[in-house]
Amino acid sequence: MQQFERDFSSIVTDETYDQEVQDDQRAAVDTWRFQHPRGRRIRSEMLFMRVPGQGLAWISARNVLEVDGQPIADSHDRLERAIAGDEAGLAERVLSVANEGARFNIGRIQRNFNDPILPLLVLDPVYQPRFTFRLGKPENR
Repeated sequence: MQQFERDFSSIVTDETYDQEVQDDQRAAVDTWRFQHPRGRRIRSEMLFMRVPGQGLAWISARNVLEVDGQPIADSHDRLERAIAGDEAGLAERVLSVANEGARFNIGRIQRNFNDPILPLLVLDPVYQPRFTFRLGKPENR
């Protein structure tokens, strides 16, 4: 994990993200059903970055470039603008990108959290003492 953190302190990847609302979720609020799509395809760039001066803190943000094949205005260099400049406001600027991308999510809950690196924290020696694991019973399938 420590080698991973040293080698990949800042990564930008391409992502295609398909969202779908199940029928039982749509039926909960009738007016909501008619205002939002059943599914959506989002093409984005995803930033994973270690926050300078913050120890092991990581931050991630999805910069939405295209929704259902339609380009999003002013998105082509949004990440570059966010990470440029001094470190003082870096986390806030990246959070702003995450919040901007969250508006394209479908569903009734506003969310901007999607951090695939989070599960790796259990492998980090700093956090590992906080976790305990045990082997459970085998499952029959």
